[in-house]
Amino acid sequence: MTVLDERERLARDLHDSVCQSLFSMAMHTRALELAAAREGCSPDGPLGTGIALLRDLAQEVHAEMRSVLFQLRPDGLRRAGLVAAIREHAEAVARRGGPAVRVIEPQAPLDLDDSTEDELFRVVREAVHNCVKHASARSVEVRFGAQPGTLVVEVADDGCGFSGTEGMGLSSMRDRLARLGGTLVIISSPAGSVVRAVLPT
Repeated sequence: MTVLDERERLARDLHDSVCQSLFSMAMHTRALELAAAREGCSPDGPLGTGIALLRDLAQEVHAEMRSVLFQLRPDGLRRAGLVAAIREHAEAVARRGGPAVRVIEPQAPLDLDDSTEDELFRVVREAVHNCVKHASARSVEVRFGAQPGTLVVEVADDGCGFSGTEGMGLSSMRDRLARLGGTLVIISSPAGSVVRAVLPT
């Protein structure tokens, strides 16, 4: 079984068990909240407050689990390829209150195998995460470019640049690209940064 197969199996198992149970928990908690209101319990009393906290916790954990499932098996990646998955992730970043992430699509369709798409998606996701968490960026661009025999994917931001130390995220990105025969190039300044993945095609 390949790594991708194992991720898909794990995503299915989590969806069918934990994710469904969390959804059911949220629904039952909401039903309890309505029943307590019918019995005249104050929503500000100990019982009402406790039920509301439990409902919010169940919804929060359910949302976190959906995020984990997306990381294990991005729906867009399986459904329509790398660019669709990156666009879907960009929209999720914006919904969580992050910066606007603009995806500039390649001029021609990408012809990549599943493993390459998976590794590239995770490189781009990590780069966007760094823009949001560490660079305090207000806007981010994901750009695709191609030269004969080479694919270039860039994540550019208008943030404060890199600290000069390479953490686990950048090391992981380098390792992923190395497995594909590619390289990671970082251009950083106080006015913004570019993380560039260069791959042979």
